[in-house]
Amino acid sequence: MLESSRVILAPLDGEDISDEHIQWFNDPATFLYLGTKFGQTKSTVKAYVQSIKPPNLICKIVVKPDHRYVGNIALQHFDSVHRRMELGIVVGVVDARGKGIGKQACSLIIKYAFEHLNMHKITAGTVAENISMDKAFRDLGFKVEGRLLEHWYVEGKYHDVYRYGLLGPDFKPVL
Repeated sequence: MLESSRVILAPLDGEDISDEHIQWFNDPATFLYLGTKFGQTKSTVKAYVQSIKPPNLICKIVVKPDHRYVGNIALQHFDSVHRRMELGIVVGVVDARGKGIGKQACSLIIKYAFEHLNMHKITAGTVAENISMDKAFRDLGFKVEGRLLEHWYVEGKYHDVYRYGLLGPDFKPVL
């Protein structure tokens, strides 16, 4: 478990998957930013969660003080040779967005990756329209490494995707 002043990251397992959780991934405004497809079910999400094996990890984002479960965060694609991982996050509860919760959750898991997993680089991506995630990544020290033109087809439209990279010395924690 990782903890900051406002956020707790705790391991996510199949038992945490609820109907509310599934609604996050079937909300058009949410899956646009994730690049996922509509029609997620408990079994597809549970299979995804169970497929993540250490040192890759997926956590639930829990907000203090009421211990409300508002989203998920993951570090995946562990590469021991190049010492890098891919960061993914979703704040599924709409009223929890725009409050710095995602940025603080990212900061916690990135700190863990650099300090405990000995990572050299963290990568991430989001659709160009996700302005709040772009700002959060930049605030944490990520650099835009590229823009993939019309890379995701979601909701009948192509969307550009920003690709980011963060090296340990550039990390600006927000805890």
